[in-house]
Amino acid sequence: MKDCAKECGLSFVDECGVCQRKGRFVNFTDCTGKCYGDARINKCGFCAGGTSGKPRTHGEDACGLCNGDNSTCLDCDRVPNGGKVRDFCNKCLLPTDSRFNSECVKLKRPVPDSGPSEGGMKVIVRGAGLKTYSRVTCNIINNATNVRREIPSSSFDENGGRVIQFMSPSLASGYYTILCRFDSEVVFHPVEETFLVYNKSAITYTSISPDSTDINMAETAVIMGSGFVNTSDIACVSQDGRVFEAEFKSSMRVSCSIPATKSSVKLLLGVSFSRGDRTLGGNNVNFTIYANASNPISARFLNSLRGVVVYFDVPTKPKVRSVACSRFFPSSNASLFGSKSQCVFVTSVKMIIKLRGRPTLVPNDKLTFMLRSITQRNQKVTKEPAEMYKDLVIAQPRISVMPTAKLSGTALLGICAKLRLNGGQSFGAGGRRLTFIWNVTWDDPSDSSIDANATADLLAIRQNLESLPEFQPKVKATHDMIVVGLRYKFTLKVKNFLGQESDEASLVVLREDKSLPGLHLGSKKRKIKTALGTTLQGEIKLSSCLPAGYKPKVLFTWEIQAVGVDLGVVDKPRLPIAPGLLVGGKTYTLTLTAAMASDISLATTATIQLEVISSPLKAIIKGGGSRVVGEDDTLLLDGSRSSDPDRTSDSAVYNWECFDAEDNPCFEPDSENPGRLKRMVIPPGIKLTIIVAQILKTNSMYKFVLIFKKGSRSNKVYVYVFVKSGTPPSALIRPIAAKVNPTDILIIESLIVSKKTVNATWSCVQSEEYGFVDLEGEGVALTPRFHMYSSFHASTLGKAKVVASPSLVIAKNKLEDGVTYKFKLTAEHSDSSSFADIEITTNAAPSQGTLEIEPASGFFGNTTFTITAAEGWDDDADDLPMMYQFGYYIQDSGELREELLGTPIEANSLEVDLLPQGEAANNYSLTMFVKVSDIYGAVTTQEATVTVKPVPLDVSAVNELAGAVDSDFESGDLAKAAAKANAVAAALSSSNANDPNVTKAVKEFKKAVTDK
Repeated sequence: MKDCAKECGLSFVDECGVCQRKGRFVNFTDCTGKCYGDARINKCGFCAGGTSGKPRTHGEDACGLCNGDNSTCLDCDRVPNGGKVRDFCNKCLLPTDSRFNSECVKLKRPVPDSGPSEGGMKVIVRGAGLKTYSRVTCNIINNATNVRREIPSSSFDENGGRVIQFMSPSLASGYYTILCRFDSEVVFHPVEETFLVYNKSAITYTSISPDSTDINMAETAVIMGSGFVNTSDIACVSQDGRVFEAEFKSSMRVSCSIPATKSSVKLLLGVSFSRGDRTLGGNNVNFTIYANASNPISARFLNSLRGVVVYFDVPTKPKVRSVACSRFFPSSNASLFGSKSQCVFVTSVKMIIKLRGRPTLVPNDKLTFMLRSITQRNQKVTKEPAEMYKDLVIAQPRISVMPTAKLSGTALLGICAKLRLNGGQSFGAGGRRLTFIWNVTWDDPSDSSIDANATADLLAIRQNLESLPEFQPKVKATHDMIVVGLRYKFTLKVKNFLGQESDEASLVVLREDKSLPGLHLGSKKRKIKTALGTTLQGEIKLSSCLPAGYKPKVLFTWEIQAVGVDLGVVDKPRLPIAPGLLVGGKTYTLTLTAAMASDISLATTATIQLEVISSPLKAIIKGGGSRVVGEDDTLLLDGSRSSDPDRTSDSAVYNWECFDAEDNPCFEPDSENPGRLKRMVIPPGIKLTIIVAQILKTNSMYKFVLIFKKGSRSNKVYVYVFVKSGTPPSALIRPIAAKVNPTDILIIESLIVSKKTVNATWSCVQSEEYGFVDLEGEGVALTPRFHMYSSFHASTLGKAKVVASPSLVIAKNKLEDGVTYKFKLTAEHSDSSSFADIEITTNAAPSQGTLEIEPASGFFGNTTFTITAAEGWDDDADDLPMMYQFGYYIQDSGELREELLGTPIEANSLEVDLLPQGEAANNYSLTMFVKVSDIYGAVTTQEATVTVKPVPLDVSAVNELAGAVDSDFESGDLAKAAAKANAVAAALSSSNANDPNVTKAVKEFKKAVTDK
């Protein structure tokens, strides 16, 4: 049953009849308990107003002071809040009284009351009795010499009441009395307070102590010098217009009060002795407000074990932009991180040390950070630390990944087949080598056919497993080690560098007295994503009992234990599974059967379980993560870009919620009950339209949430909406849902609509939650940060309108990988402004590991090479699976060209029975590579060399090679077959065979390959 908000038990109806959200409700009762009442707890703690029976000011005195006695707001007549003040005539009157400052003629004080001797400063004189006069003449008298002179151009001005104003004349230093007479009067009226003239050129500065302070600390600095004078307007001033409180100490000392601030700066300081002269002359002292150096405070292994996070106490940046760990740590430390390590600031307070290339760092090791490699972000002046280094002990991961053993091999062996086991798909190594713990027991120890000889053979196998190198992921055994008819249980555990041990993986192996083909499908269990699909590739090995060169036909059949899943007709060992074919959240068992065409009883099967993982839905609201609307606008929220990577047939549901700035559910006016509010219940729909004036409050912030559902899956996204008065421009940013590769150009598109000429500015938000890139840095932004768009008259609209699409384009390799950035677009016209922002996360390519080839040397056509991306390859969990693309380089018309060995596979190892001979001039060395990619296409490459020597070719050898190529084409792996054909063609072209039969065979082979 649905609740009042049409939800399932998440809401309830409160005592006022309002539908509320459990755990997030707004109280509509006042302090008396009345619904929609007007009583409130006042500042004195009383429930007052409304129906409480107490006035809202209950508990306050007439001055608004709780428990006061009215003494704090008495006027000159001793009346609380009376408003009367004493005027210059000493009369107690209201300032609005016509008699105020009118019943006497009195000149009170000059403002400012001091100035430099060169004059030219505006001075006003306030007083009483000035309203009836129209002309004024002022003189100034030197109090020491009694010399008197007229002040030119004295006049009246209406400046908050009638005042006298003039420009100060050039005068000698000293104290002066100003006198003024009015209209035709003869008598001059003196200004009660004197005017001090000082010689600015005689003021000198010699030092300041202290000469610096921390931004977080207020400081009193004393300026030393000479010629200082004691004025009421004294202050300390800087070159950038700052004014600080000052205190006169003597003619040689003035103290400046420097408050704490947020930003560091280097200042030139001087002393101003008049509020009319706050400029800094050529004579000054240096004072620095500095930020303390950044300080690393802790370090901890990531849960993935692939890195270490270092935390800083304040926003930090490197002095030199670099990801080289040698910039931040001494070589003795950096060498522990691995040869391919990187140190990246993912936010301003967090650095990730990416451990790559055989790292040896473990928890409780000590990091030594070079403190002078960093500085505070957003600060102009940072004080270098006294120490050079800071030691940090690396803590254990909070929740470390556990290793998982994966064991694959052929469970049913023919009479001549060799045992091959592979644990290379095991994971949880944290980017390092796993330790492999192999063992073998009887699957059924009670089997009566187990005799002493078989037991001895089992112990021999076990000893062989125990003697393997600890990092050995593969096991090979000759056919005589596995007895016909007995079931051997091989087990594998893996252990990571922290000593954490996996659960046991097992494979039961049985040998039959038949010439069965060997069949291998990789690990018995595999996880795949519905949205990505996969390709299963069976590897067939014919019985070594068959005559050399004999290539019998093998029949392949695929089966799946699921109703309603159609694999189609597939008669090859390669099975493509299209995205969306298998349903997420289910496990499917697939079986591949390989049977000899000549005798279908000689058949073997391989089974694999596919655990299908649903990809998260992607809820998207068009326009960015924040936006601004005007009070008369219509707000449109559009969720149509939301998507389902799995593309399931479930119906899509779009639910909307609204929350206010306190994260409480939104309420709107109740049209049926005027003066009351009701819960804003938004009906489901792809789009949401809201008339702002009817529902939302001006100068308020709201959070609208879209909950996108399909079947049992759901995903939510939110947008912050700021409602402003007036008509601000509209700014929207096109959403970017997936991670972006920093090796690609990033394009952020936007739309601005304005009724006036508008300025648009892009910026990167600086915050402890996000990474930062300086868009003004050289070569970072390929488009301007600032745009101005003028309005035009659109006749179809009948009014002026600006429609603009300023894009921000960031160059390749300017963003760090694995970092989240927030970019902001600000739009501003003459009346208002708005903004939109977007969060963008960059993808980190798979960490680079090693590439190993076994054996290191062999011959063309008769050596099987195993190419393995052995260790160190890893990626973020949501970027998996990784795909491995193996290949080699060959010379083609003087240029180096890549030749791929098949299509990308999920297995990290590939067996190749045919590689082209290497370069003769380089001891037959062949360079091979592996390209490891994630689901976003980010690629990491590693190379290794192998020696492949030529062999003499005869007709039989050519035909055998042609048969091998045919087999690969038959398998369905066309890329692998094409690579093998190219290798054969290259080898045959370089062959010096003069036998015409060989030449003929070569031509036939090339024609056959071309036809395919």
